[in-house]
Amino acid sequence: MKLVKVMLLFMLAIIVTLSSCKKEEDQVQVLEGSIILTTSNEYPLGVVNKWNLLSSATSYNLYRSNDSENYDIINSLASNVTTYFDTSAVEGIQYQYYVVGTSSNIDGSVKSNTTTGLAVSLTTENSFALLANLTGGYYSTTPSADSLTDVIIALIDSFATEGADVMFLIDKTGSMWDDIIAVQSGLTSIIAALPSNCRLGLASYGDLVNDSVWGTSGNDWYDFEDLTLNHSNIQSLVNNLPTTAGGDIPESVFDGLYRTIEKADWQSTNKILIIIGDAPPLITPCNLPLASAQPVECTMHTIMDVVNACLVNSVVTNLYPVVIGPIKSGNTN
Repeated sequence: MKLVKVMLLFMLAIIVTLSSCKKEEDQVQVLEGSIILTTSNEYPLGVVNKWNLLSSATSYNLYRSNDSENYDIINSLASNVTTYFDTSAVEGIQYQYYVVGTSSNIDGSVKSNTTTGLAVSLTTENSFALLANLTGGYYSTTPSADSLTDVIIALIDSFATEGADVMFLIDKTGSMWDDIIAVQSGLTSIIAALPSNCRLGLASYGDLVNDSVWGTSGNDWYDFEDLTLNHSNIQSLVNNLPTTAGGDIPESVFDGLYRTIEKADWQSTNKILIIIGDAPPLITPCNLPLASAQPVECTMHTIMDVVNACLVNSVVTNLYPVVIGPIKSGNTN
């Protein structure tokens, strides 16, 4: 009898152990969900990859191929990152991408769809649109100076809130003379469209090297009036804004943006920078330190310098580029 009881207890112990193991197996979590990846084919200087946030993922690995077969990880990104601008993509080459979400404490991984991306030649239009895409802003175009005031007021109506910081950055090279006149004549209406307690600021840019290093125009390449509730100061600066010769079609767009983002006394949680221009950015890097022997027009900052300067703010500085037609061609340096 005792032997039977022992056997029964032994079998019961086995059953309990197996049941416990089964529960542990049932409790093992597997990373679940789906990742939808989108990839750009319309921007210069690289390829924009964006995907949705995957719940419970602690990192993402982005893979790239140029033959649809051999893929390499081009970056590992944190759990809160869902955008990657692949600046190493060579213009005109088609690349294939996919992203994989993983977790440090959950088994398995989730792979996205595979996409195709392409970097294209630089133009005013696609470079300004890219700036808006990478900084959470909104891109606008206007066919001529006649409608510029209306476009600016539409942006203010759509995005400015009470107490917002609204900074204007204007290309002041010679081809912009009629657009500057339009801003001068329309600024009263623009100010009237601002929500209450909005601070207003204004900066302008030309060609860094041509205007300030070579000195051919006799003017400084950059002007700045900080954000203020005294809007008459901004009106005065606009009314007296000089134009510069500009050395060629591309201008110091990235240098102007970087300096303005870093220089402005941003205080509001709603930061808006409206950049107005009609020429693409310079992309040829400068030889530092800058000297009169600098052989060509160049830029001290890249598009990623601008984007990172936006992102280091406690709240993202949103760029709202406005391109004025006719749109000019790309960088010839």
